[in-house]
Amino acid sequence: MLEVELKSQELKEYLYAELGKDRSEPIYDADLARITELDLDKIDLLDEQTDISMEDIVFFNNLKRCYLGNFILNDRNINLLNSKKSLEFLQINNCVFTNHHDLELGVQDLVIVDSQNVQLSKLNDFGKMNKLRIVNCVNTNIDGISKFKNLKKIYLQNLNLNSVNEISKLPDITYVNLNGSKLQDDSFVKNNTDVIIEHEDINAIYDSED
Repeated sequence: MLEVELKSQELKEYLYAELGKDRSEPIYDADLARITELDLDKIDLLDEQTDISMEDIVFFNNLKRCYLGNFILNDRNINLLNSKKSLEFLQINNCVFTNHHDLELGVQDLVIVDSQNVQLSKLNDFGKMNKLRIVNCVNTNIDGISKFKNLKKIYLQNLNLNSVNEISKLPDITYVNLNGSKLQDDSFVKNNTDVIIEHEDINAIYDSED
């Protein structure tokens, strides 16, 4: 076993409690292999800055679910995230994308909430994603959404969008939720009869349907 030295003291304290280890003991790589779900947030519930760093994510090799909050998703952080090939679910809250390097993840379910500069052309899913949720995000561009060939459900809520016509190119799409979103071109909503579409002026809870 190899001892792991985490950058974040707050994450270390969480892990001692989660793993049931005495704080006098080191944390080993075998300990972190037991962690399949991780929440990393730069801001705590009291709106105070934490010492959480995305640098520590490299030590978690069996992550299935990850929640990220209040990060600048620059090239360095995107590359760190791209190293997590085991991820099945990713939620990104209150983050800003710099959109230089592509986000390349094989997640089945991606949620992006209250974030900025979401550009789907900078995302690759390796053909695994079946659910996509983008909610309350500023400067969102969904051009390229048709490359996610396995998408079945899409939530694009409280967004300003030019058009969602590209969704019609997805072969397996069954449900599209556009509640709260403004569309310059709403022909997809008016003309599509093959897909269940919700488009109310007021947004419902984005994850009300699984």
